[in-house]
Amino acid sequence: MFRMRRSLLIAGVMILLLPLVGMAQGFGKNKVQYKSFNWSYLQTSHFDIYFYPGGEELAQFVAQYCERAYREVQKDFRSEIQKRVPIILYNSQNDFQQTNVILELLEEGVGGFTEFFKYRVVMPHTGSYEEYRHVLHHELTHAIMMNTLYGGVVESLLRRQYFFMPPLWFVEGLSEYESLDWDKNSDMIIRDATIHGYLHPLLYVRGYMVYKQGQSVIRYIANRYGGEKLGEILSKARLHKNMDKAMKSSIGMGIEELDEEWSRSMRMQYWPEITRRQEIGDFARQLTDHTKDGSNFNLKPAFSPQGSRLVFFSNKSDYTDIYLISAIDGQVLDRLVKGERSGGLESLRYFRSSIGWSPDGSKIVFVAKSGGKDALCLLSVENRKVVEKFHLPLDLLSSPSWSPQGGEIVFNGLKNGYSDLYLLQIETGQLTRLTEDFYDDAEPAWSPNGGQIAFSSDRLRDPGGAIDSAFSYGEYDIFVMDLSTGQIDPVVLAEGQQRSPTWSPQGDKICYTSDENGISNLYIVDLEEKDSYPVTDVLGGCFSPSWSTDGKRLAFSYFQKGGWDLYVLKDPLDHRLATEELEPTVFVTTQREPVESTFSAADSLPTSEPSDSAAFVYQLTEFQKDSLLTQEAGLDSMPSFSADTVQAVLGPRKYRVRFSPDVLTGNVGYDTYYGFQGESMLAISDLLGNHRFYLLTSLFYSLSESDFQVAYYYLPRRIDYGVGFFHLKNFFLDAQDRLFSDRLYGGYLSLSRPFDKFNRLDVSILSMTIDRHYFDPPKDDSVTRLYQLSGSLVHDTALWGNTGPVNGSRMMLTTDYAPSFSGNSKSYITVQFDRRRYIDYRKKYNFVYRLTAGVSRGDAPQRFYLGGTSNWLGGDFFRGDQYYTVEDIYFSSRITPLRGYDYNELQGSKFGLLNLEFRYPFVDYLLIHWPLRFGISQVNGALFLDAGSAWDRTEAFKGGTTEGGPRLKDLKTGFGFGTRANLGIFVLRFDAAWKTDFDRVSAKPKTYFSLGAEF
Repeated sequence: MFRMRRSLLIAGVMILLLPLVGMAQGFGKNKVQYKSFNWSYLQTSHFDIYFYPGGEELAQFVAQYCERAYREVQKDFRSEIQKRVPIILYNSQNDFQQTNVILELLEEGVGGFTEFFKYRVVMPHTGSYEEYRHVLHHELTHAIMMNTLYGGVVESLLRRQYFFMPPLWFVEGLSEYESLDWDKNSDMIIRDATIHGYLHPLLYVRGYMVYKQGQSVIRYIANRYGGEKLGEILSKARLHKNMDKAMKSSIGMGIEELDEEWSRSMRMQYWPEITRRQEIGDFARQLTDHTKDGSNFNLKPAFSPQGSRLVFFSNKSDYTDIYLISAIDGQVLDRLVKGERSGGLESLRYFRSSIGWSPDGSKIVFVAKSGGKDALCLLSVENRKVVEKFHLPLDLLSSPSWSPQGGEIVFNGLKNGYSDLYLLQIETGQLTRLTEDFYDDAEPAWSPNGGQIAFSSDRLRDPGGAIDSAFSYGEYDIFVMDLSTGQIDPVVLAEGQQRSPTWSPQGDKICYTSDENGISNLYIVDLEEKDSYPVTDVLGGCFSPSWSTDGKRLAFSYFQKGGWDLYVLKDPLDHRLATEELEPTVFVTTQREPVESTFSAADSLPTSEPSDSAAFVYQLTEFQKDSLLTQEAGLDSMPSFSADTVQAVLGPRKYRVRFSPDVLTGNVGYDTYYGFQGESMLAISDLLGNHRFYLLTSLFYSLSESDFQVAYYYLPRRIDYGVGFFHLKNFFLDAQDRLFSDRLYGGYLSLSRPFDKFNRLDVSILSMTIDRHYFDPPKDDSVTRLYQLSGSLVHDTALWGNTGPVNGSRMMLTTDYAPSFSGNSKSYITVQFDRRRYIDYRKKYNFVYRLTAGVSRGDAPQRFYLGGTSNWLGGDFFRGDQYYTVEDIYFSSRITPLRGYDYNELQGSKFGLLNLEFRYPFVDYLLIHWPLRFGISQVNGALFLDAGSAWDRTEAFKGGTTEGGPRLKDLKTGFGFGTRANLGIFVLRFDAAWKTDFDRVSAKPKTYFSLGAEF
């Protein structure tokens, strides 16, 4: 049996090193470093702001805002941060997805994150400064909240504070509330969830509702009990390390009672809205139904020039694809683009971008992330092939619109913090910048005659044309640019957000969306009459309209029942509502007057010098929500800061690599006979996570009796490198009860070269010596050496659910070659293949198959052991003397699952294994009251069939026989059922399996309790 004191070391190696080494460590998508960054930083009183070339003005913006946000959160939390908070800024989403601050992949919807050990705030710029402000405030709230709860990392570990984690609805809800208070988008989601019955009990809330439902609950607490209670709840949570006790101590009720009162309040507020609004089905035809096809969103419809077809984004396949449907009845005609499965179409930017048609209807244009950058893709509708790609010198692209003449494409582009309109000449590739200012110019649309471009922008101008030199942002209106003169004129100036303009065929009207009354509705503005009016008054929300070329139909996305669907409104000009002003929602009615966002002398930042930084001198520009700007103001850069607005940054300074701990844990003891003993695990890295060191030790008596491993990983370039050294000491009892020890020592070098997000090559070199010593006779001591070169090709497009992959495919081809350099070194060559496919049906059910096989040859071929399941708790072994050889312990491979059998029941130098599973939802919610009260959600079930074998001589292998009746012989099979539950820190699996040779079935099933995600 293995020595138990090594458990911590092994667990640490598995957790920390496997995600990095690559090699044959397994599957996984890739975080690709497409470019290098030259970092600098600024300092304010409490924050270090890191940026690279092109992000200088973003850093100034953050420097202006972060100290103010800190004072606001500090006032609510009644707490001060105890150390400086680093804020790491990326110029775009593409750059942000390359960060090494955390090793997890950052998907399209991640707008920023806060790393809790070092309180690092990391965020990209997407073009909208209001969104930037929101994310910055949200993440700063996280950092301050974690500082309040945990203080210093070492201190918190000593007090075991890190064993307490507030529920996500509180953590994310509080950050959303602090950054937004409340907003119309949150109001739409909670209104829809209340009316359609998908508000979750707080104990089970998950996904995006963690943010919005949590925000609503926090706002309810602040409005009913006072905002000061939020800081009190945090303080009590730190004291009690229990959220329910903190709630009872602060507001006199626990989470369940709070949940009931809040839910009742939501019903009282939102249910009356049903009688005040139109039912979408009464005036528009539904073309998609996310409740039936398993999608969550169907977005950005675009009419073909002929008006008979629509293209749009949908995730009905779990991935984002572009579909072509009939504009009459919604019948799917084709899937034009399969996104998020290849490096050339890694992302389709579905929430920020749109799709455009060529004038003849033969092609569409869309934006895709390709090779680490956004590209404009021209696709032939007939053969579904991308016929041309334009890689442009911009950080992000979105919302392309094809000119009526067919030679140009206008789109939104982001460069160095500036979100402007650009014009591309298709034939020559020439790029022209149409706007150049600090505002977010988005969603351009060509007029039918090609002479004008309508777009939405947060540039502001009052009817009298007054100009204010202050910088304002966040309130979008509709503007039109005359391409012959460059003149920009506002056509809609209203409260709220005016977005997504689309022209009527005659060019005299524009349809757009507006949330002036609190709900996003369709409006039409008559450009000649200067008259704007609503055509819908809905309960959910209308988005992204597209006007057909005959003028008789409007297609749009509509939010309802937790998802987006496509609808078509016939004869939109006949749908003018009787009222010019829609009845406002309760939120808009009761909304307080907007607080003027202006820095005054009273708001100036502290001039006292913090203990760990030098004096600060920076300047702040004014933020005035009601300031009004036009293109003529010439605001082509951040406004200059007046000298009387004191406060400023220290810097910029060049970033230098400095290391600090990520994880530090351990214990130590002393025995008069054995001396010092203990275990420790240390992980350190630089601020950006590009350089990572790991040290794991298990000290016992002397160095020769101890375990330790040291590793270094270099991650800032396209190829990731790793080097490590190790020394391990294992003790065993063999089948004859002989005690022996194995001393393993050596080193390794690894590199991983990703081709894109889904494909990579892993290579590693391993040198290892095993020194075996017997303490009991006969003493068969030996020294065995291994020099191994390994290479793996890995492909992974899998999407994950609660307990394992639910869609996509995985493939790995691995070769291990060990040459013989001496008489005691092992020599073999091994090839293994593993192919997995996950087929999703209606977001509930999964059909899974896995086929894996391997062969090893040479003087000392590797052994493959089949049987059991991975991470089997208390697993049964099919024992044999050969199990204790050096070859079988260190050079063999355990292949699972083959359920119905024990570990190592089958063995050989060749193997094959087929797994078939049907996975399904089993229990939605399970609440246990005794002996401990806890809940489990989304328990899944599985039906499975495993078939496999291992053998040495192929000519002797006989899969089946007819002797005594047809049945299997060397091919072994098992079938059964199982359940899987995600308990938060691990997945617990239960399986019951019967052996069968298809002639007989075992009388009793073999049961397995195991840990880890499904294969």
